[in-house]
Amino acid sequence: MAEAHVSTELPLPADEAWQLLSDLSRFDQWLTIHDEWRSDIPALAVGAHVKEQIVVMGMKNVVAWTVDAYDPPTALTISGAGIAGAQISFTLSVAGTGDTSTVTVAAEFTGAMIVGPISAAVEKNATAELETSLVKLRELAG
Repeated sequence: MAEAHVSTELPLPADEAWQLLSDLSRFDQWLTIHDEWRSDIPALAVGAHVKEQIVVMGMKNVVAWTVDAYDPPTALTISGAGIAGAQISFTLSVAGTGDTSTVTVAAEFTGAMIVGPISAAVEKNATAELETSLVKLRELAG
């Protein structure tokens, strides 16, 4: 298993940060592992499905996501399966009061291929990608 947890502060109230973070149509503006949507983007609700092509460690992978938890304006958890049995889970969350908020993106990768040195490499790469992604999200937040 590989895990990555990255947080940043945004100069936005929590509700505005949530709107930015949870807007799947804007993933292409900040989420560096996002390549393209392979299906229509659904309204967010538990059980909703969407297909996305992501790029992790230079490898494209189409993931069929399911919304596992949806608790606006604080958290969204999606999980899915990609090629070679890769299981991926993302939790996007927002906390804050006043004019600033903290955004966290947590990712978990499991599967027969995500062990040993490969697990460490996926974790390192995912952390770096999420750090870069949150820098871009902060720039969008202005």
